[in-house]
Amino acid sequence: MYRDDVCAVCGESLPPDHLYCREHAAVVDELLHDIGERLPRLADDLRAVADLVAKIHPETWDYLSEDHPDEPLWPPRPELVTTTDGADLDVDVDSEPGRVTVSVRNDLAALLGDLAAALARTTVADMAAAARDVEGAGATH
Repeated sequence: MYRDDVCAVCGESLPPDHLYCREHAAVVDELLHDIGERLPRLADDLRAVADLVAKIHPETWDYLSEDHPDEPLWPPRPELVTTTDGADLDVDVDSEPGRVTVSVRNDLAALLGDLAAALARTTVADMAAAARDVEGAGATH
C-alpha cells in the first residue's frame, strides 16, 4: 500500500509533501520532459499517417499485399480494446444508418498502450515495410 511519507518509486522515507526521493525526482523530471517532447509529435504523426493511408486507392493496397503470405487485408482493421468505467463510454446508434459512433474516455497511458497493442496484433509492420520498399505501384495500381 502506498504511503504519503515514502518515495512513490523506491519507498525511501520522505519529508512531508514530497512524492519522490531526490534521485527519483530527477528521473521524473526527465520523464516529464520526454513526454512533453514526444506527445505533440505523436499526435501530429498519427493525423499525418491517417491522411496518407486514406489517400491510397484500395486496389493499390491489394496489389502490395499479393506478395505476402495469405494476402492480408491492407490497410489492416485493428481491433482497439480498452477497458474503462461504464460512465466513460457513449454509443450513438443514430449517427448514420448502419453505423455507430463510440466515444470512450480513458487514461492517456492506457489508451496509448491499447492503441499500440492493437497495431501490434495486425500486419501493420508488414504493410509499412511493403509501402516503404515499393517502386512503381502508382503507375498502374
